[in-house]
Amino acid sequence: MAEPTAGLRIYAEWMFDGEEVASEPGVVLELQGSRIEKVEVGANPETAALRFAGCTVLPGLIDAHVHLSFSAGSSHAEVVRDLQSASPEQLLERAARHAQQALASGITTLRDCGGPAEVPYVVRSLIRQGKLPGPDVLISGAPITTPQGHLHYIGAHARNASEIERRAEQLLEAGADFLKLIVTGGNMTPGSDRLGCQYEVAEIAGVVRCAERAGTYVAAHVLNREGLRRAVCAGVRTLEHCSWRSGPASHEFDENLARIMRQQGQIASLTMSAPTWRKVVPGTSEIDPELFRDLDDRFASERQMLDCGVRFIVHTDAGVRQTPFGVSLIYGIRAAELELGLSRVECLRAVTGYAAQALGLADRGRIQAGKRADLLIVAGRPWYDLSALHQVRGVWCAGQRCS
Repeated sequence: MAEPTAGLRIYAEWMFDGEEVASEPGVVLELQGSRIEKVEVGANPETAALRFAGCTVLPGLIDAHVHLSFSAGSSHAEVVRDLQSASPEQLLERAARHAQQALASGITTLRDCGGPAEVPYVVRSLIRQGKLPGPDVLISGAPITTPQGHLHYIGAHARNASEIERRAEQLLEAGADFLKLIVTGGNMTPGSDRLGCQYEVAEIAGVVRCAERAGTYVAAHVLNREGLRRAVCAGVRTLEHCSWRSGPASHEFDENLARIMRQQGQIASLTMSAPTWRKVVPGTSEIDPELFRDLDDRFASERQMLDCGVRFIVHTDAGVRQTPFGVSLIYGIRAAELELGLSRVECLRAVTGYAAQALGLADRGRIQAGKRADLLIVAGRPWYDLSALHQVRGVWCAGQRCS
């Protein structure tokens, strides 16, 4: 990446600042190093060195749940085979390529929610040292799971409370930005049951305490309602997938549990991977017919949760089957608009301002003086049509132009 230009002034016709659309057209942003120095609304484009007429500037996007080392193969089985058969060098090359793909689509922050060995640490380090183009990467390192549990093939194995806390402390000492805990079974692991739970409330709470002592938080994988209840009671901050599944093909919303989530400020991290794009991308309805039988039920329960005022963000789970990096986030929020009845502004917030708040990143997600200069410029106005996000005209990450 090039060095950030001191005093660079950028003009765009419109702005979404991570919360709202600017009150009038004509916006000039002045960058100083890695930060936004000044925001001028209703400004004269002639005062800017770079001018993007007919374009919108918005905060760089945040994909809050990805797996950089996963291949996005055609099936779960293929993704797992690709992961287990690749050498460390191949995994690193893949992760680096995925990070670059995300950046090219305007994603300036990624949260890697589980990867093998040292790969996530190396990718994060190379990017932060300026040796590899890519978004800022936050990592959990190995997910904490049971010896034969979901993602055990890349996991930090723990069977009981003492082992869980020891694993948590080891991950934090190694430099994890947050902790990933596998509370329930999952779809990608042979023999794993998504209706089963791997840990009790007290065990989950022990991980939460370890994270809080280190000034961070826990992201919990929860694919059924009982696992969600346990994670909520234990004080987990971000509830990954946040599923209300109660049976093989049924979901059952619990208003009392949602009320607790709202009161505790917990965040539902909603997964919009490839199978959810049925109304956006032709052919995705063929990915998993069994899953599609209860998608309507899933979205109905999530809509009830949002109506209760639970905080939420949207992520892709990029790297899982048929869910590539970069473009998937745009498909995902377009699907969220159609499936969950979100407004387009709510969709934009879910991958900018809301996401930054959920991840505890006070320095980004908004276009304001003093924030990181993480910027995306697209043709058109995405609050009229989210597909405008596909029309990338410029990307800045910490003040450095990347596209």
